[in-house]
Amino acid sequence: TDDDARARVEAALRWRSQTVTARVIVEMPQAAFSEYLGWYGRDVVAIDAEHCAWPLEANAVENLLVALLWIPPGVAYRVEGPPEVMEFVAAQAERFAAASAQG
Repeated sequence: TDDDARARVEAALRWRSQTVTARVIVEMPQAAFSEYLGWYGRDVVAIDAEHCAWPLEANAVENLLVALLWIPPGVAYRVEGPPEVMEFVAAQAERFAAASAQG
């Protein structure tokens, strides 16, 4: 019905207004990284022959952080984003370092 369709559109717009975004610069050629990610790599773009950018969008900053786990081990990367994203990533990096410290 029209009411059902309207409700679905309104819900989608509410979700969209709550999204957070970031861009991840990955030290890996675009083709290789896109292939590694499969369907999730569809938005990866080349920066140059050795680097690519992976735009991320999620409904919560925690979900952006989880996406970083998909980057292959040993591949360097950096995150670019609004202050709230960068603060969260930095705080979680500290927590991960503390959690993995030998003591």
